[in-house]
Amino acid sequence: MRGWALLLALVMGCGEPATPQDAGLDALRLDDADGNALDDPTLELGAGQLDWEPLSPTAVTPSELIHGPQGGYHLFGRLRSMRLPDAVQVTFRVTDLTSGRVLNNPDERITLRNGRGLSGAPGAWATSNALLIILERIMGPAEVVGHVVEIEAFVRPLNDVRAARVVRRVRVVDKT
Repeated sequence: MRGWALLLALVMGCGEPATPQDAGLDALRLDDADGNALDDPTLELGAGQLDWEPLSPTAVTPSELIHGPQGGYHLFGRLRSMRLPDAVQVTFRVTDLTSGRVLNNPDERITLRNGRGLSGAPGAWATSNALLIILERIMGPAEVVGHVVEIEAFVRPLNDVRAARVVRRVRVVDKT
């Protein structure tokens, strides 16, 4: 009888809710339990500090390495989508294709909402300003200038375990 009571309590949702395991970027699943991917072919990754600058999905595009005022280095990223909801969590992974090194902290998350980092209508938004993709694992420009890096952006709607992914390849340039 006790087993039935426990089963009934679990079915009815009684007891403590399970806390989801949070293991960073690797915990962002590209599919749900049934294998359904969060497909969003309208998700775009661009660059540009002041305005949208497209990054080619097929060719390597130059992207300027910025030496920030606090001494670090970053690239600018921008996102836009025609289908994702207007409350999302974004993570980036930047990989140097020459060495295979990950150059940023891929567990760093940016939460964006309409009016707070996103502009536009629900389901048709763009980042309202450039996102800093901080390359905290480099000591100076010589480590990356001239290299081709792969930038992966993972965009996960809040309250969803699935993430849409977009990838672009850029050649890091230093215009200073």
